[in-house]
Amino acid sequence: MPMTESKLKNARKKAAGKGQWALVAAFDSLLLDVASLDARINVLGAMQEVGLLSNSLAPYWAAWRSTPAEMDAWASRCLDRLQSVDTDYWALAAFVGLPLESVSKALAQRAYPLMGIRFASSYKDGEWLIATFAGKAGDTVLAPVIEIGWGADQTVNEATRWRAVILKEPREVSGSSLVGSGSGSYFMRAKLPYGCWRIHDEPFELKEDWVVNRAETPLADYP
Repeated sequence: MPMTESKLKNARKKAAGKGQWALVAAFDSLLLDVASLDARINVLGAMQEVGLLSNSLAPYWAAWRSTPAEMDAWASRCLDRLQSVDTDYWALAAFVGLPLESVSKALAQRAYPLMGIRFASSYKDGEWLIATFAGKAGDTVLAPVIEIGWGADQTVNEATRWRAVILKEPREVSGSSLVGSGSGSYFMRAKLPYGCWRIHDEPFELKEDWVVNRAETPLADYP
């Protein structure tokens, strides 16, 4: 269903009533140009930032990201924004809800090496997979690092970005997965059903017993 100007104004009014001023500002920008991809990304990123749940986000996903071409363009623009301004939380948060295929395609087009895939789990959310990509990989330094998580439906449920990660004694296991521990700077994370993190320094760890064989994942053919 189209996201009309009337609906956007009503959503802005609701956000203002709740004191969600970051979201109000994003709506104000979008209402100046309702077809702007960047403004749409800002709205969804701000919705994630203020803690709105998937049932609030889903109508916007359907209106703005309904075709493979739209989803690919969206993922590409989010990644380009992060490459130009790496503190752009809204661009990172706007990855959530996209198909894994669109995000991995954008990363591959920009030559982000896949460093490994691991599983994660929690009592509340069950188990999901997380892929670690690095813009550049040195002996002990990865910069920047982008991690994409997804569930059984292959929809992105979390996105994380470090400006740089320094690893202590990194090594490879299972032929291609990096393991090791260290720390990362300028950490940002967005996660469904809600969650927003921005931290100056954050521990980074990839344990060997977390590693998942790439061949058993949707990223088996990632370049």
